[in-house]
Amino acid sequence: EQFGVLVRSMYPGSVAERLMAGETQIVYDVPFCTVFFSDIHQFTSTSNTMTSAELVQFIGYAFGVMDIVADYMHVHKVKTIGDAYLGVLGLPGQPRVNSCLNMLSFASYCAQIFGHRFAHPNKGDILSHIASRNMLL
Repeated sequence: EQFGVLVRSMYPGSVAERLMAGETQIVYDVPFCTVFFSDIHQFTSTSNTMTSAELVQFIGYAFGVMDIVADYMHVHKVKTIGDAYLGVLGLPGQPRVNSCLNMLSFASYCAQIFGHRFAHPNKGDILSHIASRNMLL
């Protein structure tokens, strides 16, 4: 059962089910997949000024918020790699959406939440909405 929980947390539903059924080579034709990759601007220099606890809290908060936005936008988080975030839209088993437009919205929300240059005037409202939605899940 623990293996199933782990597999389902790492892979999209359709892939997880096929892995759980024993398939070892899973190939999909994915004609309309959109990939998101980001990293934290000046992370190395900024992290050098933080304690280990502050760094873990900062990364945990940043990626936690991105995870909530990703869930809201139906973006599948593939993984985090250091200070980088990798997500996809348009995979089999995901809701049928305009993956490119939704990924742009996901990126825009993240920029509005975290960016000083792109600060949204209703940043607090966006965070409140995301937090309240997450509490209901």
